[in-house]
Amino acid sequence: MSRVTVRVLFPLITLASLLAWACGDGSPLGPVDEIPGLPRALSLNEELLVSAGNDFAFRFLDEVYQAAPDSNLFLAPLSASMALGMTLNGAAGTTFDEMRNTLGFGSMSMDQVNDGYRDLIDLLRTLDGSVELGIGNSIWYRDGFPVRTDFLERTRDYFDAEVAELDFGDPGAAGIINSWVSGETQGKIQEIVQSPI
Repeated sequence: MSRVTVRVLFPLITLASLLAWACGDGSPLGPVDEIPGLPRALSLNEELLVSAGNDFAFRFLDEVYQAAPDSNLFLAPLSASMALGMTLNGAAGTTFDEMRNTLGFGSMSMDQVNDGYRDLIDLLRTLDGSVELGIGNSIWYRDGFPVRTDFLERTRDYFDAEVAELDFGDPGAAGIINSWVSGETQGKIQEIVQSPI
């Protein structure tokens, strides 16, 4: 992958990642009641997505380990899966097929994928009342780059994504993205990109 491709894809894919966290004031909470089960049955789309997501997670973690076996990394396969699932809405042809296969979605349609993510996001947000779970998705695209309106609408509707056009050549661009990330994570992640983007 060329450096130019990485620079274009990084804001779109990496920053689209799911940012999830449990928030607290840092004090011990004591014993936590176990959740005996899901509050509702999973839909067929959710079941397909969860199964594909589990397979993707192990393949993703193995690839990262093989590339850097001595590294100490914190990874979120669901974040990667959701970011790629969100960007899948903008793919077509061979690219769409390869991304869908990489994610393990088999013959799932884009509607099934989107509905599955939408339902899972809603379920995760309400699963445990004692945990505050935040999910922050975003799409940052280069100022003047033509982006289809239906792609942007799907990312907003199904993934609750923040969508913004940004001049990546502006020295303040990284600060704008980092400020958004910090706000979404309640200050727990201060920086995700460095200047220049």
